[in-house]
Amino acid sequence: MAIEFEDPVTAGTVLIREAIQSQNFLTGVAGWQIKSNGDAEFNGVIIRGELEGPSYIINAAGAFFYDGPPANGNLIVSIAGASGTDAFGNNYPIGFGIENSGFLTVENSSGVVGVQIGGQFAQIIGYSQSGITEDTFIRDGILHFGDASNQTRAASIFSTAGGTALLIQSRTTNTLTTYSQIYMQPGLPSVTGATDVPHIDIGAPPNSAVDLRVSGSVVKTDNSGVPEVWGTPAYNANWLASTTFNGSTAWGSLQFRKDSFNNVVVIGSFKAGAVLPGSTVFQFPVGYRPQKQWPLTIQRNNGGTLTFANVGISTAGNFNLLAATGNGMAINNEYLVSGSFPLGDLP
Repeated sequence: MAIEFEDPVTAGTVLIREAIQSQNFLTGVAGWQIKSNGDAEFNGVIIRGELEGPSYIINAAGAFFYDGPPANGNLIVSIAGASGTDAFGNNYPIGFGIENSGFLTVENSSGVVGVQIGGQFAQIIGYSQSGITEDTFIRDGILHFGDASNQTRAASIFSTAGGTALLIQSRTTNTLTTYSQIYMQPGLPSVTGATDVPHIDIGAPPNSAVDLRVSGSVVKTDNSGVPEVWGTPAYNANWLASTTFNGSTAWGSLQFRKDSFNNVVVIGSFKAGAVLPGSTVFQFPVGYRPQKQWPLTIQRNNGGTLTFANVGISTAGNFNLLAATGNGMAINNEYLVSGSFPLGDLP
């Protein structure tokens, strides 16, 4: 005898009721439910095989996402424990992969793109208050700082045959003729034709005849950027500062400082006192002493007789009058000196 239900759940394989569910079903909280329209809710699901959707496949090899239905050429993102090929012939890498020139894009809550990564290109975009974009981007193995939209560059770091190069440019359009640059590159010919040496080009576009142009002064500074100031010597006994030479009073007293090329510049006037002094006029402080003895040309006024000779700067920093070159000492003699000596390696 057949048993008939007054309110059947199914008619064959078709669900008649709007939904079937567990006794404890509560939307979003507990139990399970299957609706006749195809919707379902479960507390947890274990899938022993493959999960497929209209544009994705998740299986034992990984998770694969497609632009449209899964097909050859449609794979755009993959997450896999090992590299391989999917069932449609798309190759994918180990880990996280972006395929077919797709981009990993990071946006803020307003949809503004901040980061893009894809293929051989990566870009970090910053937006100023005026709305102008300022980008940091990698394209074809070159790190750029500038505007990726019109390919103008503020700076680039890239590899060359001789090593890594740095290019800093100032220009408003992507042209080859209207910009200035600082270019540091090792091992390749410089603008002046020297080869196989590190060099810096500062000036107009590549192959300009100008290697370095500076508007204003180039001065030595300390590590905090404070410019080098003129120093005055602490004279030995019976040596004095002076502003006169052979009747002229327009001279400055002797001073010294380092220039931008790490040379010590010495210029000015000094004199002997009324008592005969020693041959060492003063001593340069530490940091202003050459690695080898260095000569400077000096002019002497001995009672109206003018002569030229040399002084010697010793490695201890002593400013010595060299009698052997005609620079004798006498009371009330006046001296003028102008020259420089290097602090680096000497021949």
